[in-house]
Amino acid sequence: MLSFRTTDVDEARQVIHEGLYTNFIDVPDGSTGFMARYDIAAFGALTLGRLSFGSEVGIQFGELRSYHVDIPLGGHFAWRQGRHTHAVATTASAAVFQPHGVTTLDRVSTDCLMLAVKIDSQAQ
Repeated sequence: MLSFRTTDVDEARQVIHEGLYTNFIDVPDGSTGFMARYDIAAFGALTLGRLSFGSEVGIQFGELRSYHVDIPLGGHFAWRQGRHTHAVATTASAAVFQPHGVTTLDRVSTDCLMLAVKIDSQAQ
């Protein structure tokens, strides 16, 4: 299991790349308040992560190539994938992603804490 904390956006991008997906994290208000907190564990075809950012961020992923669910435990985020546009995930409704289609979290709230579940699309 990886437990990671940083105020450096480039380091935060690299750790998500290594543990989950290629990405680009954008911090619209600069790095003020940015504090990435990740706990990521892989169990064969399943990867679980607890992620937060400490400030509003946007994250672009491209195609995930895996099934994925993000469950906000606090806060919310706006997301889109492929033709599915402008949905919002909250503590009452998770985001469910398919392996194909460009994936973007347009606005992750400052107080968002999410449980991320990645399921390898080749899992049997």
